[in-house]
Amino acid sequence: MTKIKYNSKELKQIIDIGNDVINQLNHFSKNYICKAGEINAPIPHGMNDEEASLYVKKRRIAENIYIERQNLAQEPFISLIKIRQSDQDRTILISRGYTPIDYYPLNFPNVLYANKFSPYAAKVLTTKVGEEFIFNGIRQKILYRDRYFIPKIKPDIDGIQNTIDLLSGTYSIDSLLKLISIKKEDVTDKISEKIKEILADAEFREGLRRRIIENIQLRDQPILDEYQTSVYRTPLTSNLVITGSAGTGKTTVLIQRISLATKPDNLTKAEKISLSNPGLKLLRENNENWVLYTPTELLKNYLQQAFNKEGVPAYDRTIKVWDEERMDIGKNVLGFLKVGDNKGIFVRAKKNFFTFTCSEKIHNYSNQFRSYYLEFIEKKFYEAVDNLKVFNGLSSIPSTFKNIKSFYNSMITMELSKKIILLIDRLSQVREDVLLLRNKNDIKLDQYVNKIIREKEEILNDILDINNNNALQEPKNEEIIDDEMFDSEEEKSEILKMSSDEKVQAVQSLRKTISVYAERKAKGQKISLKGVTGEIVNLIQDQLTTYEQELIEIGQERTILKITNRLTSGYVTNLIQQLPRYYSFFRNEILLDDKQNLFNKEIKEKKYISNQEIDIIINEMLINTNKYFKKNSKDLIRDSKNSLLENIKSIYKNIVTVDESTDFSSTSLSCMYYLSNPLIKSYTLTGDLMQRITDTGIQKWEECSSFLESFEKKPLIKVYRQSYKLLNIASELYKNFIGEVGFESAFVADEKDPEPLIFNSSDRDKFKDWITNRIIEVYSVTKGKATIALFVAEDSEIDSIYDLIVEQMNDNNIEVEKCKEGKILSVGSKIRIFSIEYIKGLEFESVFFIDIDEIYKRKPTLVDKYLYVGLTRAGSFLAITYKDHFPKPLKFIQKSLKEGDWSWLTK
Repeated sequence: MTKIKYNSKELKQIIDIGNDVINQLNHFSKNYICKAGEINAPIPHGMNDEEASLYVKKRRIAENIYIERQNLAQEPFISLIKIRQSDQDRTILISRGYTPIDYYPLNFPNVLYANKFSPYAAKVLTTKVGEEFIFNGIRQKILYRDRYFIPKIKPDIDGIQNTIDLLSGTYSIDSLLKLISIKKEDVTDKISEKIKEILADAEFREGLRRRIIENIQLRDQPILDEYQTSVYRTPLTSNLVITGSAGTGKTTVLIQRISLATKPDNLTKAEKISLSNPGLKLLRENNENWVLYTPTELLKNYLQQAFNKEGVPAYDRTIKVWDEERMDIGKNVLGFLKVGDNKGIFVRAKKNFFTFTCSEKIHNYSNQFRSYYLEFIEKKFYEAVDNLKVFNGLSSIPSTFKNIKSFYNSMITMELSKKIILLIDRLSQVREDVLLLRNKNDIKLDQYVNKIIREKEEILNDILDINNNNALQEPKNEEIIDDEMFDSEEEKSEILKMSSDEKVQAVQSLRKTISVYAERKAKGQKISLKGVTGEIVNLIQDQLTTYEQELIEIGQERTILKITNRLTSGYVTNLIQQLPRYYSFFRNEILLDDKQNLFNKEIKEKKYISNQEIDIIINEMLINTNKYFKKNSKDLIRDSKNSLLENIKSIYKNIVTVDESTDFSSTSLSCMYYLSNPLIKSYTLTGDLMQRITDTGIQKWEECSSFLESFEKKPLIKVYRQSYKLLNIASELYKNFIGEVGFESAFVADEKDPEPLIFNSSDRDKFKDWITNRIIEVYSVTKGKATIALFVAEDSEIDSIYDLIVEQMNDNNIEVEKCKEGKILSVGSKIRIFSIEYIKGLEFESVFFIDIDEIYKRKPTLVDKYLYVGLTRAGSFLAITYKDHFPKPLKFIQKSLKEGDWSWLTK
């Protein structure tokens, strides 16, 4: 029996707390009614549309209240706190997310409810026992707190998993119902055997108790500790990085932070002030407009379960795997990834084409691309000024471009990106002149098309024959119409309104032919007489010769338009829409360079790009969009009249969060950051540098400075998962590779904590006997409750380990499950075999790390991270096996691993 420490005064106080909790639960079960009637009635007859809409809105509110009432009925309160307020003691009951408006607790008004997200709850949860705080001008003091209380309503009312904070210290009690069977008058300084038995049965002990991990799911921790609470209450507009070892509650804090954001009325006055008025309005209007990005589908599924426990609906649209999100954005939002015959220009390849993988080098390459497209625009502008010189008398546009060049050259000391933005802005002011010239040119061109049709009555039928004869032939290079000025714009010719589709096509072919002829003549170029263009030129050669001088003028004007169209089409076209095209040019130049060492030789077609390249394009487009909205903020709340901007606005989220962020490159993280609505800009990352298990993941938090001007780093230091002994090994690993240790165990050392074990054998029969015997020991010690995981190097090894142990496990009525690609069929206790790459975010009572030397051979640069991630999944039991040699980089922890077994714990 575990030695029980207490003094009579503390035990009497804890018995009083237990009675308070049980009495409140009994009162609640007898007096609380969950009403459902008001949400089921049909819309009354005779209402107009406005009245019906208002009625439906009210009913929706009633439905939400009913759901919250149902939750409250299952979980009346999750913490009981005694305070002293103006020399009067009061009890505060903390609810998970809903405060009842039609129920009065026992001993009201000295017992009051507070929603855990309310500003007042934040005060009583973050103030230490014995300390004072001021709220609404009233001084108050915390007397004691039942911090991790979980109510049990059926079949018997009880309060379980209690952590009671007194002024003198912390106590853990698993059953208040059992505890209060002790009569206070029987409690003396000398403990009786009867009281010892009751305390042992109630699992009463000093300090915070570590409980067996019975399910593979994120642990429900409805009430956070003081520091965790202060972290999640950090203003939503802060760029927040939550760091900490595995088991410190990073993900739980993140969930609470999102949950708070969905209930903006619970923000403090200071938190509301930090938001702009439009930002606060957005939070209130759409409380489901948030997103949490995660690296794996498995982690996504467990996060959804955790959110649902908090009463926050979590769907595929709110919790997303970034690999799927980048594809959706590239295809359906920004449109540069091909889908069928759409205008996309790239196809995603699942392999990496770069010769490098680290996040910093991906970021450097991205910077190269940024410099390239800015210089490309500058180069195109200078070329335009030079090419327009010959047209000085034809239009005012050439002289305007010359003046803009002088303006641009005057900004010699300014940063290139700022210069280009100013240049594009100045050029967009010429757009009206360009459109006027285009309209004038279209009218002239249509006049000549009409003349030729009137002079040659059969011309359209002849052109239809030419089109049909050439329908299956690809056009030659010299026949391609380089008509940049008609990007995303419709032809304006009145003739195109003819009823016959074939006639329209014939007119279009004639118009394009005249246009090409005019431009080639203006440039002194020859016209090929092959293909569609050449054959139509042959048909109308006499007319073209007759009107040659007029057509040359049309060609000159169209040349001016082509030179100036894109440059004058504004910020969105030049610095957002055209970025995929710029990237294609940039990449092709690199691939043509024989000396380049950025890409490997696996690229067979230039249209294929890797995930990292997709991120780079998305990131640049989103960065430039963000700059646009900074200058044109009104377009965020009104129709911008631009389909691309509206597409991007449609994926903006009020709250953007990232879990396990160290598995992402800084470029990926930047993409996620720029998906946050500029009116709020709420961005939160969680992660542990030692848990990075991807080559592309960030290696230091400073990499986030590439997209965040500033960020707050909030480390969580108390570990709530592991035993004291296992945490010591994790600390050694962390200190050796990161250079510091920033965490501590929330639990006191226990002499019954199992030793971490090591086993060495290349003999598979000996391995089988050893591993199965240890599994049986874990089952015996935990009475079959423990979750147990075996970690292997790759999915391909799961079958062989399964075949090795399954027979002996079946003989002991222990189920074994193969979890390929991290897929799990259930969350209860059984043996599960995983590839190490899929275990992030999970926790088990017992972990067996299989053949660590094999993992070292395949992933030498990540073996320390894999081991750290693996051992920090374990609650109390850890065993590491190897075939031949323990990896050299990990030798320093070998002394902390013992040869032997856990049979001593079964006695």
